[in-house]
Amino acid sequence: MSFHEPNDMYRSSNQNEVFTHKVNWPPYAFSFTNIQGSFLLGSMLEQANNYIQYLSFSNETNTIQLKSSANHIYPPTKIMWSPPSLQEQIFATSSDILRLWKCEDGQISLRTQLNPHHENKEYNGPLTSFDWSLRDPTTLGTSSIDKTCTIWDINKEAIKKQILAHNSEVNDIAFSHDSNIFVSASTDCSVRKFDLRSLEQCSIIYENPRQSAVVRVCWNKCDPNYLAILNMDSSSVIILDIRNQLYPINEIKGHTGGINSMCWAPNSYSICTAGDDCQVIIKDTIKPMQGQKDHPLVYNASEKVLAVAWSNFDEIGMVLTDSLQYIKL
Repeated sequence: MSFHEPNDMYRSSNQNEVFTHKVNWPPYAFSFTNIQGSFLLGSMLEQANNYIQYLSFSNETNTIQLKSSANHIYPPTKIMWSPPSLQEQIFATSSDILRLWKCEDGQISLRTQLNPHHENKEYNGPLTSFDWSLRDPTTLGTSSIDKTCTIWDINKEAIKKQILAHNSEVNDIAFSHDSNIFVSASTDCSVRKFDLRSLEQCSIIYENPRQSAVVRVCWNKCDPNYLAILNMDSSSVIILDIRNQLYPINEIKGHTGGINSMCWAPNSYSICTAGDDCQVIIKDTIKPMQGQKDHPLVYNASEKVLAVAWSNFDEIGMVLTDSLQYIKL
């Protein structure tokens, strides 16, 4: 079964086959690479010794195949391939520190380890997330439970800026289309916007009225004005227009349980959400505001979905409790 409209009882529309890859440990962190049909997957074991894998879909056998794997210290909270403009086969992971990996002929190996607390022992919390600047791929930002955000120059393997960003744990970070602008989401219930050229001040662009943690923030890939915000244990996603921060412009609903993950389409205003209700839902965020009817697409998984990603090749990957699922749209 694949994506379908909710009222399509017979699932009669175009069916895209779902390919499943089982793993021997609980998976969590997931990313597409810049090669069609290739993925990165990380484990979530409650121990120091964890794993990352480089996987590839075979069109000949219609199976997902393991190409390479490596040990990883602590579960990676995020794994992400470098932007295409970097023109290097590298990716990053976050856990206790930031690690950069290289991938040559499908084989992954550790390139370097970057410790954001090396220069400042006052802050020493593990990393919750990170993001790569698409405009300037030498710039990468990390977020930490010690309330800080750290901006890196990965060419120099050095810290560019480190700031005390929030009053509580920083759960996520995301760069704008402008490499100087980034936002962060925190357990202090806010999303804040920073400018690397003037870090003495920041703008609080969203505060959760329900006073629960903001866990994820994600910038639309084709329009720098739209931001998706996910609050802890929420069954909906908030859409914010940063030109008018007074009120959210839309609230994306449809789940009956908490949402675990969200991602924008690579070249539209559609957003994909996945949650504890075993559903993956694709909705247009703009059409309802323009008076147009939206026709959401729904995929019903066999178990709760922990993470979802949408590739530049219009592929969707989903992480379940013991497997990875892959769909070509």
